[in-house]
Amino acid sequence: MKTCTARTPLRCIPKTPRSRAQQTEQMINSANKIKDPVNVFCRVRPLQSSADLSSIRVKNSTTVVLTPPDQILHKQGAQREMQYIFKHVFEPEANQNDVFAAVAQPLVENLIKGRNSLLFTYGVTGSGKTYTMTGDSRHRGVMPRCLDTLFKTIADYQTKKYIFKPDRLNGFEILSEADALLERQAEMNKRFASNRGGIRRKDSDPEIASQASCDVPPIQGIDEDNMYSIFITYVEIYNNSVYDLLEEGGIQK
Repeated sequence: MKTCTARTPLRCIPKTPRSRAQQTEQMINSANKIKDPVNVFCRVRPLQSSADLSSIRVKNSTTVVLTPPDQILHKQGAQREMQYIFKHVFEPEANQNDVFAAVAQPLVENLIKGRNSLLFTYGVTGSGKTYTMTGDSRHRGVMPRCLDTLFKTIADYQTKKYIFKPDRLNGFEILSEADALLERQAEMNKRFASNRGGIRRKDSDPEIASQASCDVPPIQGIDEDNMYSIFITYVEIYNNSVYDLLEEGGIQK
């Protein structure tokens, strides 16, 4: 039996006192189980010109060294160099697949196993965030690679469309196959009406990143007793407006 003190509601104290050795062993075991849930990666962007100067130097696979420009060094108290440690540092030669395999693929594996995951990029304008996440017409970024991996993994276990219908409130309802068929027919009619109104993608639009070639393997160990359905939201926040990038003209104030 254990009793909990009122001052420390999250800590339970056993009635039978433990020896100091037992307490030390428990503290060590608890410390070994602690794992930082946030991993920070650094990707160093290549210089656009050989004449450009960089203040960042990759020391090893986890450390970068920042050397301030000379004009800052002249100020009183300025440090000559500073070191920053990350989970992993990707050098300028690293490609899109290197970043995906180390950063995003473990998160997709967590998703398949029912765990929540979050990945976001942070940096100044022009630092390469969009290229890393989306890519271009020749080099797929993290996001399309994640979707490729996800759909390949659940290919044989994916439910028919609208069997699980999202309620736009982070939930969903389960429809019968007959109701799901009616929902699919209503969507087709809506698309047909939109095309007749002249809302369609122009042939002159540039090639999108999702058309770039990419070979990602499916994740092994999927639970074959489950059926899977994917809901995707793709939005952009710009000038205090939220744009739905998966719907023509979709915008919310």
